[in-house]
Amino acid sequence: MSVDRRMSVDALVEARGVGRSFSVGGWLGARRAIAAVGHVDLAIRRGETLAIVGESGCGKSTLGRLLLGLERPTQGQVLFDGRDLAGLGERRLRHLRARMQLVFQNTLAALDPRMTIGQQILEPFRIHRMDVPASAPPIEQLLADVGLAPALAERFPHQLSGGQRQRVVMARALATEPDFVVFDEPVSALDVSVQAQIIALIRSLQHQRGFASVFISHDLRVVRHIADRIAVMYLGRVVEEGPIAKVFAAPAHPYTRALVSSVPRVALGARRQRVRLAGEPPSPAAIPAGCPFHPRCALAQDVCRRDRPALAVVGGGQSAACHFAATAAEDAAITPTLVPTDPPPLRQAHA
Repeated sequence: MSVDRRMSVDALVEARGVGRSFSVGGWLGARRAIAAVGHVDLAIRRGETLAIVGESGCGKSTLGRLLLGLERPTQGQVLFDGRDLAGLGERRLRHLRARMQLVFQNTLAALDPRMTIGQQILEPFRIHRMDVPASAPPIEQLLADVGLAPALAERFPHQLSGGQRQRVVMARALATEPDFVVFDEPVSALDVSVQAQIIALIRSLQHQRGFASVFISHDLRVVRHIADRIAVMYLGRVVEEGPIAKVFAAPAHPYTRALVSSVPRVALGARRQRVRLAGEPPSPAAIPAGCPFHPRCALAQDVCRRDRPALAVVGGGQSAACHFAATAAEDAAITPTLVPTDPPPLRQAHA
């Protein structure tokens, strides 16, 4: 049974067969198109967090930018609140951008070194031509919302720690009270203790404000603490999607199973089975025929080398793009690699 995202009538953001190709080459060689994202179907409901995970270069960040309308798809549609982003004019798209925000990984690149923190928090009001109360600018409140002291408004980005800068980027993103936020590797450059603080802050802010979000990461240990659902990408395509507890308990795709087995937290008294992948991911310029994962897959057979599997429902809201998804899920359930219990509480503190 194939997955039909058009039935997600309660979705705030939908990707329908979305793809994005880039033209490369030239000079001495012929130019050719490389698909960074290929035919992705996703739906994000109001108030939920979808984690997008995968190896570096799999298309996670490009997909995040497509969902925000920062990149135009070369195929398919991205709908925000029922409106096709690619079909909107610049004026209407600018109006919608106030409801969609991006939190960057590199905070030093995201913040202007010549402007104070307070000036940068007010930037979204100027860009979107929103009124700012002259008597009570919202700088102090936004800083307080992300756990920062009001005195930091007079400082410059280089005078703050990495965790403080990430909080500033979040405060600026929340200034327009968005309905949808994409967090692109927001904690990968931070110390483990600071990661826990930022994750706890994101969870708290989402609970208070109710925005939908996409959390992009390569670290399953992190996304397990924050996401409701997870989408696993490989070479530009989603190979598995579903509720995060379900996917962690019984991954249906062999690639997902390998990722889950690499997380160091294991069940007490359970036999740990590490799934090791052979070789490196193929180049996006030379994706193998059939299932792109078959050169590294222990379950691969002739059908895998010949036919590309479609993303199909395997049960319990979980879907996978694998000819032998049921076999992989059964094996994972028999030899669990990770406990699907609630993660320990994260201590929230100031970075």
